[in-house]
Amino acid sequence: MEATPHVSSSLSEFDHHLQHCYKLASQRNGLVPHLRRLNITQNVIEYSKHNRVSYCHGYDIRNMWNDPQPYMLRNNTVAFAREAAFLQSEITKSLEVCAKIECRALCDKIMDRLPREVRDMIYRYFLRRRLYCEHYMQRNWKDCEKFYGTKKPVAHFTRHFTRQRYAWMEQLLDHPVWAELAEAWYRLATFKLDYNWGAAEVNHLLYGVKWGLGRDPKQFIKRLRVILGKSHVFNDDRHQLKTEYGIQCKALQQLERLLLIESGRVCFNIELFIGLPHDEGPGKDLAMIRQQLTFLFPLLLRIKERKWDFRVLCWVESEEYRFTPDVAEFCVEGWMGYLLEQHSIWEKTRKRVMPRII
Repeated sequence: MEATPHVSSSLSEFDHHLQHCYKLASQRNGLVPHLRRLNITQNVIEYSKHNRVSYCHGYDIRNMWNDPQPYMLRNNTVAFAREAAFLQSEITKSLEVCAKIECRALCDKIMDRLPREVRDMIYRYFLRRRLYCEHYMQRNWKDCEKFYGTKKPVAHFTRHFTRQRYAWMEQLLDHPVWAELAEAWYRLATFKLDYNWGAAEVNHLLYGVKWGLGRDPKQFIKRLRVILGKSHVFNDDRHQLKTEYGIQCKALQQLERLLLIESGRVCFNIELFIGLPHDEGPGKDLAMIRQQLTFLFPLLLRIKERKWDFRVLCWVESEEYRFTPDVAEFCVEGWMGYLLEQHSIWEKTRKRVMPRII
């Protein structure tokens, strides 16, 4: 794709700004050779007032005390950090002039010349940071929205193109690559339903369309992490278990709704927290885990029929036990036998490492 006159003019404007930055740098205590030596080209230097240290690409200014070359900076570390940060901000502004225009041309080439399979590989590189989206309690719903975005896409979703906030946003919102990026984000993110989640959070997860995706997120979600807390297992804060129903019916119904996800093979993690006060005794923990697994197993059977990857985490006396379909016979008794075996091993290990009191 040939550069348009508008793009060419923007490039000349970019060159003008870049020359201005280097001219400005040469007038400020000869910082250019030291900037080149320290590779200050991408990141703004962050200066800490507490330990009087400035970092750039992992280079610690404290190492310069033993370096004879930047002798002029030994007594001027703070001033150097400020000048370098100012220069970096000027270069960043100049880069954005070109970046906003060239981004669309680059995306046009990606869409025209590469098949979808290759484009998905590129999107995975752009979104290589670990994506983790949490649903908080209803009263903290605004904290959840900062991951999804309400009116505009969140910063970390677009920043992989520019390393700056919102630099490409206006250029890509109506571009075909935007929908593919949104799909890739949903496929790579791990969505977490944490503690006091309910029907509203599940509905938002399955149908809360963001960024003009045009289709329900349930068609793209690939990774789930669900935590069953006290509000899903107990009736009240006094740890009174509703023995008639086990895991409360509403929570179990909402878990079954997650089977509406249509994205193929899903990685599904369920964490079961039913820790009791110490005066209840460890035996009741095991009895309650057996009861909760009994109520969970019909759902687990349906998940296994879909050939999803899943595991269940249970906690006994602050010890974590992981269950997968192949750790033991896939039934309640098989899993409980595995838990008791592992728990006895843990008990022996704990007694062996405890110090002897004389």
